[in-house]
Amino acid sequence: MAFSFGMVTFFADFGLPAMWTTMQDISGKYQAQLFGWGNMWGNFGAALLPLIFTKTCYSTTPITTTTKACGSAPSPLCSQASSASL
Repeated sequence: MAFSFGMVTFFADFGLPAMWTTMQDISGKYQAQLFGWGNMWGNFGAALLPLIFTKTCYSTTPITTTTKACGSAPSPLCSQASSASL
């Protein structure tokens, strides 16, 4: 899942130069307002990404028998192994 989000971010960055150039071309004297508007939406997306990523990780099925997706919550097998070593 992390790899997928990383790839989306990587390829989305290819469009950034075209977006900045287009905004400079069409904004004229309102350039600061348009860049601020675009930056605001980027900040909203950055604030929501951790919530979406966490929800997506917990909603997927386990990848293996010992860890869940994203390695965030161990299964009972992991807790038995850790208590046996005490």
